[in-house]
Amino acid sequence: MCDNESSRCRFCDSPLGARALLCPVCKNYQKSDPCHYCGSPIPAGSSICYVCKSNQRGWKNWLVYVGGIAAFITLLSSGIVYFSANVVEAMRFLTWKDEVKIGFFNNVGMSLFSNSGDGDVYIADVDVFWGEGMNAHNFPLMVGETIKRGAFLSKVLGGEHPLFSNNDDTVWGDYLATKDGSPNRIMDSMVNNDSPNACFLNVFFDPDHHELLRMRSYYKSVLALELVTVPGIGKVHYFSVHTGKRLSLDFPLLGAVLLRKTGECRKVAKERGLVE
Repeated sequence: MCDNESSRCRFCDSPLGARALLCPVCKNYQKSDPCHYCGSPIPAGSSICYVCKSNQRGWKNWLVYVGGIAAFITLLSSGIVYFSANVVEAMRFLTWKDEVKIGFFNNVGMSLFSNSGDGDVYIADVDVFWGEGMNAHNFPLMVGETIKRGAFLSKVLGGEHPLFSNNDDTVWGDYLATKDGSPNRIMDSMVNNDSPNACFLNVFFDPDHHELLRMRSYYKSVLALELVTVPGIGKVHYFSVHTGKRLSLDFPLLGAVLLRKTGECRKVAKERGLVE
């Protein structure tokens, strides 16, 4: 054994320097203890085994294990949070819905729109269609408003149309009503809302509009007449602020027919049995 009195390795008998702990030839420690965990010889008093890396004080090994477990839990938690966030975002993308609904509609008065979708929408305009074939007509109504998610928009439409903006009792008289409410006897050329000389003006409502229901009830109960109505279709054009997609919504309309206050127009209406 090499110590202060000996200068030779106790394993291979190679010469050693004074106080040498490790033989440079055979690489054996001159004073060693077995590792408590793997049994490998390590320098006497060593804290760490150079073979299995175990701390010779057992409780310190638990710190390493606990630290490793904590690191694993932290990594796992981060992964779960990241995965969950991406799953939520993916589900949000897959289930995203943009939806506009009509509360009530009147092309010469107040209309109400609602946004029941997942994000904000921009309503560009509303097209109104009626008639068929060669007698088909349509006109646009500008909206140009953004509706926040879950919000409502009330807006007066038709201000850009001279006929609509002059919808008052100095120009237009009563709504037409007949015994059967049929619009068939109205000449289509006279119902074109784009004509400045039109004798008749279609005012379109959604079928459940309170004003339309009130007029129908009045004419039927008081005058024993049916309000003349023209079926139509409204189409709302809107954009999703989230996706940028252009979307549209079709909804039914009924046009009540106003008669212009002129002798000529009243004569035309009377000839077609539309007024008494």
